[in-house]
Amino acid sequence: MVDKNGRLLGKVDYIVSDAWTGESSGFKVSLAKSKTDLIISTEHVVEATPARVRLGVTLEELESA
Repeated sequence: MVDKNGRLLGKVDYIVSDAWTGESSGFKVSLAKSKTDLIISTEHVVEATPARVRLGVTLEELESA
C-alpha cells in the first residue's frame, strides 16, 4: 500500500469485509517502518490493482484524523 505521494506504507495482510453485505470495507496493513498495524477504510483508496493499493491521503493525514 502506498500513500498519495507514492510512499510505501506497508503490506496489505488481508481485506476486511462487511459481515452483512460481504462488501470490502477496509484493509489491514502491516506498516513497513513500525510494528503497528492499521485498518484503513476503502473510502481512502483511489486505486486498487493486484499489485498495489494507492491511497488519496498521506499517513500523517490518517494519523491526525
